[in-house]
Formats: sequence, structure tokens, C-alpha cells
Amino acid sequence: RRLYAISPTGTIVSFASGLIPTAIYALLPFYTEAKGFSTAELSIVFSLAVIAGLIMQFPIGHLADHLGRRPLMFASSVAAAIVAVALIFLGDRSFWWLLGLYFVLEGLMAPLYALAVGQASDYVEKKDFVATSAGLLFAWGLGASLGPTLGGVVIRPLGPEGLFYFSAFS
Repeated sequence: RRLYAISPTGTIVSFASGLIPTAIYALLPFYTEAKGFSTAELSIVFSLAVIAGLIMQFPIGHLADHLGRRPLMFASSVAAAIVAVALIFLGDRSFWWLLGLYFVLEGLMAPLYALAVGQASDYVEKKDFVATSAGLLFAWGLGASLGPTLGGVVIRPLGPEGLFYFSAFS
């Protein structure tokens, strides 16, 4: 509660950065199977998604240093939502569409937690960094715990594309 009062943006983004990616990691195998992709293709998508997250940490972090963390969190989140909407309509067209769009989506989402921690840390005293980090990790964990279940709830009525509806509108 106190952490949310100090940094609502950091707390919400930490929660969301647990919620959405864990839903995708848990439910993308369902999506790919339903759309006729192979297990090998799924493993390539997951592998390159991790690389995308790693690669994008640096440029997004650099931009955040110059433009501010909050604007970058907003821009990355909006761009990720747009890519998730594109996945609703294009993700099942071919393996290459899925791979490319998911690579971009993960590259946009992966840096959000680090940006949230940095943003929240800007508003606390040095002596409170550990407690702040613990609180943000708790928010992330809460989101991560709920993501696969809530994503599954959305998939039930909407079908496999519900995964990306969940991602876009969460």
C-alpha cells in the first residue's frame, strides 16, 4: 500500500510485467498447437523471444535515461498492445509472422520490469531500496501468479486469439 502511494506507476507496471508475459509463456503452446504450428517452431519462437528481451534491454534503457522512464514505459506498453493486436490478425498466417511479431512483442515487454524498478527507486530514499525492490517483486509475482489463469479465462470464450486479446488489453 505504501509502495503504491509512493510509485503507483512502478507498482502497476511491475504487476503487469508479471501478468502478461507469464500468460503468454503458459498459453502460447496452446495457441501454436491450435493454429497448427509444430513443437520445433514453438521452441524457436520462445528462444528468439528471450533473445529479443535481452537485446531490447539496452536501447530501451538508454532511451529511458534520456527521455525518462515513465514515457518509455508508456510508449513500450502502447507499442506492445499494438503488436498484440497485430498478432490477433496475423499470428496464424505463417510461422514467420508469428516469429517476427512475437519477437517484437517480447522485446517491448521484457524491459518493463527494469523500468518500473528504476522509476519507483527514483522516489524512495536509498535506505528503502531493498524494501522497494521486495515490494515490486511481490507485485510482479502476484501478476505472474494470476496471468496464466486470467489468460485462460479470456481464451475460453474467444479461442486461441484470446491470448493476444488478453495481452493487448490488460
